[in-house]
Amino acid sequence: MGGEDKPGLITNTLVGGLVGATYGSVVSAWTAPPVGKLDGVEITREALPSLRTMWRHVGGQSLIFAGVAAAFSIGEAAGAAATGRDDAVPAICGGAAAGLAVGLRQKTFGHMSAFVLGFGVLSGVLHSAHGHFVQDPEGQKKRLAAYR
Repeated sequence: MGGEDKPGLITNTLVGGLVGATYGSVVSAWTAPPVGKLDGVEITREALPSLRTMWRHVGGQSLIFAGVAAAFSIGEAAGAAATGRDDAVPAICGGAAAGLAVGLRQKTFGHMSAFVLGFGVLSGVLHSAHGHFVQDPEGQKKRLAAYR
């Protein structure tokens, strides 16, 4: 795949799972009702979401994000194996695979197609820009230094 600088399938999956667990924690905390009074009615601790519900949020989001990250890695590796180069094509394949993983959850062909196209184009553009949109970093530093 062009060197040691790219994370592999396991690393991407673990990072995706960690990001998903963090997002799931936020979702779980956000949807929890406050303890106290609501419209004059006393809310007890039993009204809070159970630990099972919170783990369902955390685990569910973790699995979704890990699956999308794994799909990107597999798609990118398949694109690189098919073309034999490390250019925008494997990145587009990875983005399309990630979009497919997200789109399958929506269960409609239109959403799935939009996610595949959108993620593929986004990955291709980001790969072509090498992760940043400044084409001449040294020239950019010189221009910014003139204003400091």
